[in-house]
Amino acid sequence: MLGLDAMTGREQAIGLLEKSYQTMEDHISDPDQRKMFAQLAQQRLSTARLQIDIHAAEQTQAFRESETSASV
Repeated sequence: MLGLDAMTGREQAIGLLEKSYQTMEDHISDPDQRKMFAQLAQQRLSTARLQIDIHAAEQTQAFRESETSASV
């Protein structure tokens, strides 16, 4: 159904992104590089979360509209 995947997959998508960044950080042995990566990763994760939230909100609206249209 239109929009349903974005609604139900939001948490999974965010979790996968966080896990990917954590895996990358775990492979950095130098403390200074780890710190730099963590700072950059947090900025990128924040941006990604925002984009995922925007997409989920738009698709939630599309889902509701399609459900309303189908019931009419």
